[in-house]
Amino acid sequence: MNNARARLGAILVTVLLALSSIMVTNAAHAVQPFTNADVADAGLAELGTSRPTGWNQPGECIKSVQRWVAAAGGYFGGGGIISGYSNSGAQEVALGSAVKGDVIQYTNGTGNDQDWSHAHTMVVITNHGNGRFDVVQSNSPAGSGLVTRADNMVPAPAAGWVSRVWRFGTVHSGLVPNRVALLTPDSRIFAKDDLAGGNWLDQNTAAPAIDVGGRRVALINPAGRVYAKDHLGAGGWLDQGAAAVKVVVGFGGRMYIITPDGWVYGKDDISSVGGWLNQGAQAVDVAVGVDRVAIVTPCGAIYAKSNLDNGGWIQQSDCYTATDVEVSSTGRVAFIRTDGAVFAKDTITGPGGWLDQNAAAAQLKLGANRLLILTPDGHVYAKDHLGAGGWIDQGAAAVQVAISDQGRLVLRNSANQVYAKDTTAPGGWLDQGAAAISIAS
Repeated sequence: MNNARARLGAILVTVLLALSSIMVTNAAHAVQPFTNADVADAGLAELGTSRPTGWNQPGECIKSVQRWVAAAGGYFGGGGIISGYSNSGAQEVALGSAVKGDVIQYTNGTGNDQDWSHAHTMVVITNHGNGRFDVVQSNSPAGSGLVTRADNMVPAPAAGWVSRVWRFGTVHSGLVPNRVALLTPDSRIFAKDDLAGGNWLDQNTAAPAIDVGGRRVALINPAGRVYAKDHLGAGGWLDQGAAAVKVVVGFGGRMYIITPDGWVYGKDDISSVGGWLNQGAQAVDVAVGVDRVAIVTPCGAIYAKSNLDNGGWIQQSDCYTATDVEVSSTGRVAFIRTDGAVFAKDTITGPGGWLDQNAAAAQLKLGANRLLILTPDGHVYAKDHLGAGGWIDQGAAAVQVAISDQGRLVLRNSANQVYAKDTTAPGGWLDQGAAAISIAS
């Protein structure tokens, strides 16, 4: 009888241990709903800056990573060298599986949660494989409080210490998230990736104009200067060294501007001031997909191309044709003719080839292969094919529409309330819990 009880006790202990393991695993996988890569982008936005060091000072490596997680829209609270992560719901992953935004932490191999003697914290930018990483880190060199970048770095903890990797955010596979931004009634910028109501993140600035492409958000500030960033969190805006009356961002992050004197400039990199390339054309409107860009010239003609060099424009229409042009993330081009009719096509080899979409529009937006219009009487229609007609009434009235690179539909109604959805089926709009005077996605 005693042996049976002992065996039963052992079984119960084993079951409890297994359940405990499952519970710990589930808790560890409860990552936060912001984009994980934004942690690295928040760190990169601080490259070259320095802060005070010492216990609990902002220049220390772990305090900086806590700041970058917060800037990305997440939470990294206090605690020990291990418990700070587990208490914040971070997921531990293998070093070889680390991706952009993951945090590498040097930890005492005995699991001593309070041993900080050889601790160091850094954020992965790129996992090159074979144990080599590109990282952003603070307080390197030690005592400097300086934010630096180390490429092709091999983690090298002290003897008896190990490298552990923690993930706070959500890793998006395939396409980039459906990032949406808005201007509040006082012109402050808020943004988010998800479809649930609320969850807007303050971008810590005000602007009269914004645009979104992929993970990149760009703005024109009240002084007419262009700023941009790639992470979803407060601050981190990078001066782009240009003045503009319009800025647009493509699916891959390529940006184009129209300067105050009407010239078109473009660039891919936002990490340094300037670097804009004159595109050899003047325009009143510009739109970009991945690398395909289209413009409406001052005479109302459409030109397009797929290179970033000066010139190379291919004429798509005669003068007095278009008032607005749009390019999708798949390269589809569409425009509103001067009489309000909508036309679209998928190639830019030359003039012609435009297909009448059998609709009149006051506003036109493209995302993936999806077309979204706001009719002159304020109703919203959408469709996924290029042929004439086939428009689906979205069961909503609006004063402004927007669409993400993946085709998420967004509208602002006459009460300045924002709604969104992912399908073209009638209705189904979800209140986004925000008031706005402008939307972009």
